[in-house]
Amino acid sequence: MTSHGKEQLIEILEIADVNLLMSIKNLEKEEVTKQIQSGTNSIKKIFGHCARQMDKYLAKATKKRMIESEETFGRYVELYLKISDEFFDLIKKTPEEDFIKPIDKGEKLGTIIQRIALHYMGHLGQIYFIRRSLGREIAGSYSFVLALSESSRRKLKKEWLTWWEENKASYY
Repeated sequence: MTSHGKEQLIEILEIADVNLLMSIKNLEKEEVTKQIQSGTNSIKKIFGHCARQMDKYLAKATKKRMIESEETFGRYVELYLKISDEFFDLIKKTPEEDFIKPIDKGEKLGTIIQRIALHYMGHLGQIYFIRRSLGREIAGSYSFVLALSESSRRKLKKEWLTWWEENKASYY
């Protein structure tokens, strides 16, 4: 794997990460827990599921899970931010050659990163469908997948973090 391969994998995961965060921006507490039809998952369930996936893989290195039970939506988001920060720190520090070594039941770190990114992107489709069903589509230039450039990811993440700090108390 070339250095470009490691950088590209991290970039793909960063894109999925910021899009996951943007998918919940400006929703109300009642909206994140609403089922649009019986037997479907709420945004809270989907977001918690995504957070648990990254937590599971991070725990392979840290030997501890951060999410051990059902949480409020606000707590899921707070835990996800910690998990995501630690996971990105871990993979950025991981030597390039370790991206192709089997680590989890023979799965390579590079494959795990791809799996998480693809998993998030699949669930983003569900979240956007739910938002549309609730009449809460995202207006403006951001509609489904954005933040393809590094500067765009940084800008959107900064905006999202500001929004979260101003609004997180309402999600508990």
